[in-house]
Amino acid sequence: MPILTWSPKFGWRRGSRQLSAARLVSSATKHARDRAGVPERHGVVVCIDHGANGHAKDGHPECPARLEAVVGALRVLTGPPAGGLNPRAPGAGKQHRHGPPGNPPLEPAVEWRRHSASSSSSGRLATDEELGRVHPPAYLAAVRSACSKLTEAKLIDDSTYLSPGSFEECARSTGALLDLLDQLLVSPSPEPPGSGGRTSSTTSTSSSGLGGRGSNSGGSGPCRPPPAAGFALVRPPGHHVLPSRPMGFGVFNTIAVAARYARERHGVERVLIVDFDVHHGNGTQEVFYDDPNTLYISTHQAGLWPYTGKAKEVGAGAGRGATINIPLPGGSGDQAMARAWSRVVLPAAERFRPQLVLVSAGYDAHWRDPLAAMQLTAGTYHWMCAELAELSKRWCPGRLALVLEGGYHAPSLAESVAASLCGLLLLPPPGPLPAEQQEQCVLHRDDDDSCHRRASAVMLPPPGPRELYEEPLARVDVVLEEVCQLHGLL
Repeated sequence: MPILTWSPKFGWRRGSRQLSAARLVSSATKHARDRAGVPERHGVVVCIDHGANGHAKDGHPECPARLEAVVGALRVLTGPPAGGLNPRAPGAGKQHRHGPPGNPPLEPAVEWRRHSASSSSSGRLATDEELGRVHPPAYLAAVRSACSKLTEAKLIDDSTYLSPGSFEECARSTGALLDLLDQLLVSPSPEPPGSGGRTSSTTSTSSSGLGGRGSNSGGSGPCRPPPAAGFALVRPPGHHVLPSRPMGFGVFNTIAVAARYARERHGVERVLIVDFDVHHGNGTQEVFYDDPNTLYISTHQAGLWPYTGKAKEVGAGAGRGATINIPLPGGSGDQAMARAWSRVVLPAAERFRPQLVLVSAGYDAHWRDPLAAMQLTAGTYHWMCAELAELSKRWCPGRLALVLEGGYHAPSLAESVAASLCGLLLLPPPGPLPAEQQEQCVLHRDDDDSCHRRASAVMLPPPGPRELYEEPLARVDVVLEEVCQLHGLL
């Protein structure tokens, strides 16, 4: 299956067939939009953030500064939308009127949503019952007890730490994703093709009392398009966490809790989890290893910690075949990922016909990230998210939620999340200013010209000719052939 690519001249294309979202409108409207230079966007993306500042350890790579970089970059690109800004987001109270020249107009396309009115000003706290859908009571009690005895952050294994506020902060990060799901799942998903009008999942109201997109959550309003997707910008990452063991910087398995919550609270049956973090999500795999209704697809670097995620790990019992691992060799980059998605990820997702798509969005496969040896660029995160948006449009419109996982080089993490948002909206990727103009950026001014320059400066210069290595594509093809045979994707 050919991959979506963006061209300023032709829009979105897959092979020789144009896939621009503008094809859905009349030719007259398209012509007017083209003359104005405004690309068609796909709804809005709802963003919720929780920086978990009380969960921190000096010198540790998983720290609040990661999220500060992301949220700060998105504020530059979007400006806070009126009435919907999370009061904890940087720059609350400031709003810029225009998007940057040559970049997507993200200001009207991204909504910052507050947590539910029934929760505290710090955001919704996931309850023990909600966390208990994945983590047993004894584990929750042990983590709560350990945190209560601490006076400062302390490592509890070779990479994971707890601090006095870790339980509450991590529960709020999980609660932020659950709040996001409540806002995306408040109404039934439109039926996919060929469903014959059968209801794919039950209608429900938010467990937090939302029941709709009112003023508390920023509200889309009568002139706003419905949410196309959501992004929970939270930390720490959770896809390594086992039901009874913290692991890989994480305390709770946020995405696993969310999948179980969506099923039990909102009646969603088939959940697709796509994990493009450079490390294999061993915790998520373990939770759903025998579950035929949760398809887990992971692309990750082979032979990297936690040393799981081999192609032969395909699930067990009734869930055999519902775990798809694509372990890519070190040095794999944009071309390898395009092949993996074309041959495995997209065909398997289409065959599954998901009713909800959840994404473990880790950005440590970026070529600048210090914790691994893959070579993705921000452009690949852009088209992967565009593919996920198209997939969601076909099978579960508006039911696409990303949660931040890894990514430990703050500038590349910020640009990759920005590129991902553009992909979710089916907009072209933002581009960097030339180096000489970046040096002139004035970060503390709020006039329109400064805003334009700052927005373009969010994106880093592309890699130079000597900064990336030749990809091991022959080895990649061997891996993909094995995966295709194991899962009947030939």
